[in-house]
Amino acid sequence: MTEPLPYSADQFFDQRAETEIFARVYLPYFLSAYQHGIDNVLLGRARRKGFSEFVRERLRRKSLEHAALAVATTKKKLQEVLMETLDEGGGVQELARGIRNVFAISSKVRSLRIARTELTDVINDGSNETLRSEGYPQKEWSTVIDGAERPTHHNANGQTVGVNEFFRVGSEAARYPGDATLTPGERISCRCLIVGAGLSEDRKRQVGRRFLRVHGALERRFVVSLRRAFDAQRDRILTQFPAPDANS
Repeated sequence: MTEPLPYSADQFFDQRAETEIFARVYLPYFLSAYQHGIDNVLLGRARRKGFSEFVRERLRRKSLEHAALAVATTKKKLQEVLMETLDEGGGVQELARGIRNVFAISSKVRSLRIARTELTDVINDGSNETLRSEGYPQKEWSTVIDGAERPTHHNANGQTVGVNEFFRVGSEAARYPGDATLTPGERISCRCLIVGAGLSEDRKRQVGRRFLRVHGALERRFVVSLRRAFDAQRDRILTQFPAPDANS
């Protein structure tokens, strides 16, 4: 007798539990990224040690909120695979095969996209808060100009606003590059940063080089952690389905 297919991804995917699992993966990278954002502003000065409990709690909430977005995307993809399998009259093994295909993409492509995007957000978040606490009156948007930048981000390069004001990026507003208020088209895989307005060109280049170096090092480690997390998530789901037979 063929095992009946579920009618909803909720029957084999616990969105809340998965969000908590992924938030635990995100949090240490968010803590490190935020610290580097602080250090970018304080470059050459005494390094602050540790965060207040308020900052830690804000980053914990942020890790949950951002993990929830990634997990919701995974659930949507799983629901699409389920509906496609139902429409084509497939069985449990066809569904399991579709799930494996979803995670083959998630593990590689999504891990890099998530890591790059989230680190830009959190590093700049740390810089933005430090610019405010250090009394900078203005902040400046700095874009990596290498031909791969978005036209809107190219145009935003050098834009200066009050430290508590928003940048204009195309038709959108943002506190800093990577801000979660931006749409995906302006946020995903962004590599821009903010600096205190009025810095010398040499100092801006120094901060920019450090940003890219730190971002790249964190990104590589974050990608590995995310790929492992996606693989473990796949395995948790597939344990709920019978193993494929030798001819599948």
